[in-house]
Amino acid sequence: MPARAKKPTSVTLGPPGDKETPEFQALLKAKVKAALDNPRPPIPAAEAFARLDEYIAAYKLSRTNEPA
Repeated sequence: MPARAKKPTSVTLGPPGDKETPEFQALLKAKVKAALDNPRPPIPAAEAFARLDEYIAAYKLSRTNEPA
C-alpha cells in the first residue's frame, strides 16, 4: 500500500485560558441570570430562525451590491 500523500496534522494547545478563572465563571453566571430574568416573552424557534434567515439574506444582498 503506498504512503499517504498528506500526513495528519496535530496541534498541541496550551493550558486552558481564562475560561477557568472565577471572574470568568461569575461573568457567565451573570449573563445567564440576566437572560433568564429578561421580562420579554419568548418567541418560537421557527420565528427566531426566520428572523435570522431574513437578516442573513439582507446582509448577503448588501455585500453583493457593494462597489468593488
